[in-house]
Amino acid sequence: MDAGLAAIGGAIVGTFATLGASLAAGWFQREGVRITARSEHRKQRHSAQESAYREFIKAATETIALLQDVHLPTQTTRGGGDELVAIVSPRFDLSTVFTNDFFEELELRESQATSAWIEVSLAGPSSVAEKGKKLIESIQQASMMTGFVAAVIDESSNSEDERARREDPARAFNDFKRDVYMADTHLSSFTSVARDWLDDDGVSRKATT
Repeated sequence: MDAGLAAIGGAIVGTFATLGASLAAGWFQREGVRITARSEHRKQRHSAQESAYREFIKAATETIALLQDVHLPTQTTRGGGDELVAIVSPRFDLSTVFTNDFFEELELRESQATSAWIEVSLAGPSSVAEKGKKLIESIQQASMMTGFVAAVIDESSNSEDERARREDPARAFNDFKRDVYMADTHLSSFTSVARDWLDDDGVSRKATT
């Protein structure tokens, strides 16, 4: 009798062991499929993000390069101390700097950068999108300043006040150059954050989703 019970008990234990192993195997298989699917999803998402980042960086770089190429005729004078200050020459043909072709190209490049930024904002994550927002806003600010500089120079060229002709265009142009510099700084910051995000292996997050 005892031998029979032992045999039955052994069979039951064996059955549960087999069932447990089967359940464990099924769980590991499902987890493996889930991990593979998650990894593939991350890979596809990163691929789409990389494409969006690349287009935005390209468009932003081209726009900033166009703005950096803007140079006005200047002359050097001595400021209040020993500092040499470059001021805008009061007499030059405005159309040789801010041509219709220039403004048309600037409008096109800024539009391309804005469209690329929209793709970045949709691709995410929020940390990268926020850096991209600062970049596109700085580009738009610098682009807007070109019109302001042109208007100030045009108005001052008709002024009888020599000081106004010299200082106001110089101040406006310096503000414009500062905005271009800030756009270039934001470009570097965006590129760095985007690179960190794409390099993230998912184990330790460097950016916020």
